Amino acid sequence: MGRRKNLEQEMEEANQRIVEAESAAIEAHVKVEEYEGICEQLTTLLKDKEDAIQRLQKDAKNAIKEKEAAIKERDEARERLKRGAPPGRRFTRYTIQELKAATNNFSEDAVIGEGCYGIVYKGQFHVTPVAIKLLKVNWFEGSSRFQREMDRLSSIKHPRLVMLMGACPDGGFIIYEYMPRGSLEDRLRCKDGTPPLPWFDRMRIAAEICEGLLFMHSIQPEPIVHHDLKPSNILLDNDLGSKISDFGLVRLVSDRSRLQNLTPESDVYRFGILILQLLVGEPTIEPMFKILIESVAAALADDDEEEFKYVLDEDGRWPLEQARQLAEIALECTAESGRVSLPQAMQNLERILDSAKLEPPPKQFLKVPEGFRCPISWNIMEKPYIAEDGHSYELEAIKAWLDQGHDTSPVTLAKLKHHNLVPNRSLRSVIEYWRNKTQFFNRG
Repeated sequence: MGRRKNLEQEMEEANQRIVEAESAAIEAHVKVEEYEGICEQLTTLLKDKEDAIQRLQKDAKNAIKEKEAAIKERDEARERLKRGAPPGRRFTRYTIQELKAATNNFSEDAVIGEGCYGIVYKGQFHVTPVAIKLLKVNWFEGSSRFQREMDRLSSIKHPRLVMLMGACPDGGFIIYEYMPRGSLEDRLRCKDGTPPLPWFDRMRIAAEICEGLLFMHSIQPEPIVHHDLKPSNILLDNDLGSKISDFGLVRLVSDRSRLQNLTPESDVYRFGILILQLLVGEPTIEPMFKILIESVAAALADDDEEEFKYVLDEDGRWPLEQARQLAEIALECTAESGRVSLPQAMQNLERILDSAKLEPPPKQFLKVPEGFRCPISWNIMEKPYIAEDGHSYELEAIKAWLDQGHDTSPVTLAKLKHHNLVPNRSLRSVIEYWRNKTQFFNRG
């Protein structure tokens, strides 16, 4: 009996240990599952961290590459300036190899235009887009004449002139800043489905081009006469700001006897034609100039509102009074006798801009366009003045910069050759016009 009792007791204890073991196993299993869940979460977090680190490393590498490319471009530009340039040379000299690299060996896909002066390619110097014009080589009398003109033109800077960045005398190439919105001719023809230019943009462009011509004609000792002003030679930036291209090239492509007949008055005539083309929305060719002048003049003389509306480009949505005043300026510029001067035409344009009344403007008036802010103070300019570097600044801001002893450009950091400041009347007029339209819209 005693042995049986002991055996039962041992079995009971064994069962108890089994129960305890099973309970411990269950607890261990639960903990294993918990640990597995924690491990899975940690693995996910670690993977996210590794992905984030990889993204940061990739971004850092791209930033380093961009920095290295910018430094390389800067160093190459400096090297070009040092590359055996004789005394007095102002333009940056590029090699054929550099231009081939920039245009993928002058690929047909890089061609963005072709005119009477030659073919234009879009190129890329690292991070800087450029326009590369190949002149027709039989149009200039050797490299010495070409280099003299490049020296002269590269020293001329104005917000309304396309900037000449350099040249390759060996091949007859000229490198300009790239204008992303194409030409005024493209926009008047609504190329590639672009929307029509509204009338207030057309009037602003007329004022900008007049400002550019005034500057060209004021250059001393020898004014620059364009002689071929037309919509295809007016280029547009991202905000539809306009600049004159191909200025000065007539001296390269013309014989000396023809150069003697070039006068600023011929540009006044061409400017009048340009205004008429903005009004009618058609980039007319030269044989049609007389017909264009006569048709607009006849519509004005009849004092018939419907007749005048008929000659206007309906896509421009011209208000009749402003269109009539602009047409009168155009006819004064194209008159065979008693032709108006450009300064007077500029005053008349500014007067029309100041008095213009419109419906509430589109969205473009709700944001501050590029070039309206002073590069120093970053405020919208009230009295924009042009410094030697070609950039416009608020008068008080640039004067304070110069009074502090700075002799470099606030934008390019290049040394300023002089501290003369020229009022940018066209920009001031456009800013005031934009302010008026913005205020009018906000009141609505």
